[in-house]
Amino acid sequence: MKSEEIEIFLKMIKSASYTLAVNVDDKNYKFQRALGCKILNLHYRADWLEIDNILAREKNLFDISLYMLSDSQANGMLKQWINGNRSNVMFMKLYAEDTFSDAETFKDIVSKAWEPSEKDEGPEGSGETEKLACIRRKCDGQMAKVKIISNRLSFYFFG
Repeated sequence: MKSEEIEIFLKMIKSASYTLAVNVDDKNYKFQRALGCKILNLHYRADWLEIDNILAREKNLFDISLYMLSDSQANGMLKQWINGNRSNVMFMKLYAEDTFSDAETFKDIVSKAWEPSEKDEGPEGSGETEKLACIRRKCDGQMAKVKIISNRLSFYFFG
């Protein structure tokens, strides 16, 4: 898709929920406007969307899924939540191109071990090694749970 086409499409369509599978031809293009949505799922690739300040830009966002991210992009998303104001984000699912590196994803992030309880256990148990951590938002001290299993990072905030 051409960058002009995605600009026109997203100007014309307004929704509380977007699920998009888009590949933009121009690798240098970054969509930077607020979508005003509550749910954003970008399947296939998210490299056409400027995510450096997305949590501040999307004030109503509470559920976000982004695909094909690097460790540093996942790290940046967690840092946005930690360092930002009272974000509405409750769920964040980030998918790596290959696998996430715990060391790079949590670089410069203070976290503590998360010991899951029975109510935390879900049907996801696949026997894969997982990294479980809790992170704290600076503005209000709220905690969020972060789970990394191979190429998937799941973020849960129940404030």
